[in-house]
Amino acid sequence: MVARKLLVVVVVALGVGAMSGAAEAQARHERVVVKPINKGGKVIGARINLWLRPDKWNAGFSKVRVSLGANDKAKVGADYRKAGSDPKAGYIRKMLAEESGVENPTEKSFEVLYGDGNDLQGGDEVDVMSAWNKPDEGNSYGWHIWGLASSYNDATSVIKLPGGPAAAKPAAPPAAPAAPAK
Repeated sequence: MVARKLLVVVVVALGVGAMSGAAEAQARHERVVVKPINKGGKVIGARINLWLRPDKWNAGFSKVRVSLGANDKAKVGADYRKAGSDPKAGYIRKMLAEESGVENPTEKSFEVLYGDGNDLQGGDEVDVMSAWNKPDEGNSYGWHIWGLASSYNDATSVIKLPGGPAAAKPAAPPAAPAAPAK
């Protein structure tokens, strides 16, 4: 009986250990925080902070492209890896950065000014994506994509850009008809 309980404890401990490793075995981004950039009392863009988490189990995936996607499944097409890594594919609305040598968890901050080389505006819902590869892009299956919300149903990667059209003011009630002249 004691041996059976010990065996169960060991099996559970090994399973939990394996799952914790698997959770870290995927290059990704996390802890996305979005704040407005203001100028003259107006929101003109967004500051996006996030953590890049390279895959420590799959050494070599240290090249990353961080971008904002269309959050529209119809625009992904047949090749989600291309959609999430290649700005020419038409899914990426704004490439934020491409960096090599990301070997350790790293906090990054990006500024996006609306209309500055992009079609973004306040109120848009976009997916934050990170595409990971080897520095020479020499892996056999292509870029590893994290955050392509429209394909993975990953709501945590969807952000609403701050700002947007001012709330419409309700129309003024119609004026009362003039009293007839007597």
